[in-house]
Amino acid sequence: MQASTIPTEKLLEFMETAGVPGLVFSIIKDRQVISTQAIGVKNSETKEEPITENTLFQAASLSKPVFTYGVLTLKQEGKLDLDKPLHDYLPLPEADEIPQLKLITTRQALTHTSGLQNWRFDIEDKFEFEFEPGTGFSYSGEGFFYVQRVIEQITGQSIESFLQKRVLRPFGMTNSTYIWRAEHEAMISMGHRDRGQKANPWNAWQGRKLLEIAAQKNKALDSWLYQDFVEALPQVHANLSPLPNNMIPNVAGSLLTTAPEYAQFMLRFLEPKNEIAGHMLKSQHQLNSLLSWGIGIGLEKIDSETCFWHWGENGCFENFMFGNPKTGNGIVILTNGNRGLKICERIVQTVTEQGLNAFLWI
Repeated sequence: MQASTIPTEKLLEFMETAGVPGLVFSIIKDRQVISTQAIGVKNSETKEEPITENTLFQAASLSKPVFTYGVLTLKQEGKLDLDKPLHDYLPLPEADEIPQLKLITTRQALTHTSGLQNWRFDIEDKFEFEFEPGTGFSYSGEGFFYVQRVIEQITGQSIESFLQKRVLRPFGMTNSTYIWRAEHEAMISMGHRDRGQKANPWNAWQGRKLLEIAAQKNKALDSWLYQDFVEALPQVHANLSPLPNNMIPNVAGSLLTTAPEYAQFMLRFLEPKNEIAGHMLKSQHQLNSLLSWGIGIGLEKIDSETCFWHWGENGCFENFMFGNPKTGNGIVILTNGNRGLKICERIVQTVTEQGLNAFLWI
């Protein structure tokens, strides 16, 4: 990690060319968060509110490593067997017709080797498998959501409560959440598509409605279990079906976070003696000669060193994180536009003075 900042004029050049209104990134050096740069605006239409280091972004798939870390705390305590079928903890009714559902393990779901499709988009869509569980690699949010339900089954806690207690609050991620809070209104950035056209965050409009329903039920939203959300969906919107891709919280993609807070989470992977992080950083599936997948996180070999990375992309927010456990350096970048990954690549290359093969694979 060479640079600790990037000239503002260079960042503005990247953003103008890509059509991304705002971004923020935090740099880690020698296992410390040394700087955060925020630039641009939350809303391309009003241009009134600047991005700050406290601005909340949709993390998209950067949600997955945070959840995975929480899951492995249960493994560490002997409360979850990574290689036991999820079906043994929580049978899905579809398993009678789709026997592969009885075979998926937590390890396979968290390493994208379950064979499940990424998402179902229609209530008539069935679970589909590209291959038998454990025999290939196929990115799958559905697999993560199945683990989410299993964690609630094992602990008896809502997934929000579980992650707040296991990961978010202990690591100082005080504003980060997988649901929605009223105080987020003043903190969150809008998303943007089509080179800067504003798009309202999907978990904002749904989250507001869920807060209203929670108040009516006199049951705090952070205590809701899966079935509570399923029952509330018709009140949120008549056309919402109880599919994972329509639901909040969703551990595969609904995390709201800031760059400095996510950097605090990343520090765990830079601690030489962190047992959980070390487990996540062990290769589980080789993608090619340079890239592989750990448990809940991507891995890349650079000069014989194993580095970690992940990206997030949901159509109006694009993000990236990268770290090197040996040097103790890393970076997380959050952008509020759907061409943000192109800027992430430029920023990483500028800061580290090297290119990452992960960007070629994404």
